[in-house]
Amino acid sequence: MSDSVDKNSARKYWWIIMLLPIGLAVGSVLSLVNHLRHNEKQEEHNQYKVAIALNAKDIETGMKHALLLGNRSLETEIGRSNIESASRLIQGAVSPGGTGQQFDNTNTVRVDGHMLRLSYVDIPGVQKNDFTIVVIELDQNKSRGDAAILGLTPSVIRALAEAKPLTTLRFVLTPFSQSADVHAAQIQKELLSRGQQIEKLIILRTQDSVDLTDTVDWVSLTEKSVPIETEGKTKLEITHPALLAESVESISPAQVKMTLKAADQLRNLLLKAAN
Repeated sequence: MSDSVDKNSARKYWWIIMLLPIGLAVGSVLSLVNHLRHNEKQEEHNQYKVAIALNAKDIETGMKHALLLGNRSLETEIGRSNIESASRLIQGAVSPGGTGQQFDNTNTVRVDGHMLRLSYVDIPGVQKNDFTIVVIELDQNKSRGDAAILGLTPSVIRALAEAKPLTTLRFVLTPFSQSADVHAAQIQKELLSRGQQIEKLIILRTQDSVDLTDTVDWVSLTEKSVPIETEGKTKLEITHPALLAESVESISPAQVKMTLKAADQLRNLLLKAAN
């Protein structure tokens, strides 16, 4: 009887020993499957949020509002007021109703004594003191390309809201049209604290002409035939066929479609630049 019990116990423990690795393997597989499902759901959620942020209707509305703005210039009081209106247009579209991402403002003194504002909003990065700066120049002539910049900028900012890049992405709305070096020096002085530094500075600019052979993508303004390579570059002036400096009275569906594509491409470009 005792031998029979011992044999049965041995068999029971043997099966437990045999099943233990199988159980561990099954548990590991289930854990991996659940992890992949979680990642897949998170990715779908992120893609959904990007799709909500990057939508043609919002961009079209921004472009149409941009065409309603008066002439913008630093030379006159009305022109400066219109620059402020352009800044408010972007800020209001990024955070409608005063919710979500909020811009900060700082005053900078112009040579003639006028007080002008630099406005900025951040997408916080892992390296919080290192910045990839995106410059939006508001002192521009009204055009299809200018409307595209004012229309796509809020959508791109919203689409990047939860991106968590390596370096902090800072979008700067500036009343000044100037060189990349001057922008960098001014932003370093006015908007950054001790210990903070600019890793990259990217300026969105309109272009005077578009060739039929131009690719429908962002290119360096100084090297239009060369695809943008962000690695190793500290200052970039970029443009897109949607940013044609052409005077228009209205925004067509084709222009909205191209600007929407430009917004999606810019989002990916900025993520690459900030990582």
